[in-house]
Amino acid sequence: MAKLLYGTTCTQLRKIAFEYAEANNIANKFDKSSRLAGKDWLTLFLKRNPSISMGKPEATSINRIQAFNEEEVNTYFKNLEHVFEKYKFKERRVFNVDETGINTVQKPERILALKGVKLMGEATSWERGENVTVICCFSTAGTYIPPMFIFHRKRMSYLLSKGGLVGTIYGCSVNGWSNESLFFKWIQHFLNIVKSTIDYPVLLILDNHSSHISLEIFEFCKKRSIVMVTIPPHTSHKPQPLDVPFFSSLKSAFCHECDVYMKSQVYQKITPCELAELFNKAYIKVTTLDKGQSGFKAGRICSFNPNKCQHDDLQQFEILRDVVLEDEEVPMQQMEMKWLHLQTSHISPK
Repeated sequence: MAKLLYGTTCTQLRKIAFEYAEANNIANKFDKSSRLAGKDWLTLFLKRNPSISMGKPEATSINRIQAFNEEEVNTYFKNLEHVFEKYKFKERRVFNVDETGINTVQKPERILALKGVKLMGEATSWERGENVTVICCFSTAGTYIPPMFIFHRKRMSYLLSKGGLVGTIYGCSVNGWSNESLFFKWIQHFLNIVKSTIDYPVLLILDNHSSHISLEIFEFCKKRSIVMVTIPPHTSHKPQPLDVPFFSSLKSAFCHECDVYMKSQVYQKITPCELAELFNKAYIKVTTLDKGQSGFKAGRICSFNPNKCQHDDLQQFEILRDVVLEDEEVPMQQMEMKWLHLQTSHISPK
């Protein structure tokens, strides 16, 4: 069920254990009023089954489930294979670009407190923070392009770049998101660093965001030997290198830096003017050679093997559509029965 993105919670497992024991007349000391197996049973169950552990899942939308299929993924990797064969890219000339968001309100870290205290608080700057878009890019060789910040305002101020990473560029938009003109500015920034030519082209892998698609950007890249391959819509959570290991580590490090700032600057709020410096401290910690290379390996993208995608990733989504998409409101018990049936009919004993 976890592989199918409909994982079982601890409470659901305790309920299943209780119902199983009752249906099979197995003597037990479970709580009849709550109709749940005890927490001590759950602890011993996990101890008996060390291969099972509790974890926090990543939210995955139905659009991603429907879009991530073998046909779409194979088309993407065929496109990659075609451009690799045509342009003979060097490993260090393959880049991935993507946007992420940071906020003036950090996600609090876990803290120590007295036992029995149910309500624990942590100081943050605001009730609702201000989002800032950051465009990041790295290569298969672990080369990082200095990022671009996009602030939610009409005019840029030099205070917004205070303490920022050397080489970083900045822009503004009415909603704080990227748009065609800002992404074109980033493409020019990218070209100034990679210095692509006809004899030394670069490959840029990116998603299908509307800001990436314009005639001006296409013509600019075509004339300057920047070859672009787009990832199919709603599938970037799997094949996109930046999405897989990098952004999660970056955001964790950024939240840590914000937390340190809040503790060292008592009653001082984090404003957009502090974001560049805090982001810089987090960015230099996570932009390692290993992190960049592992991102492309996790996305199954490399110059010597561009058309491979892990079969298990596709299989779990293909089976999930068979289970769920026949009826958008399938009850949990019916879903489990369908899954058990499909498990025997679709999956080999191995």
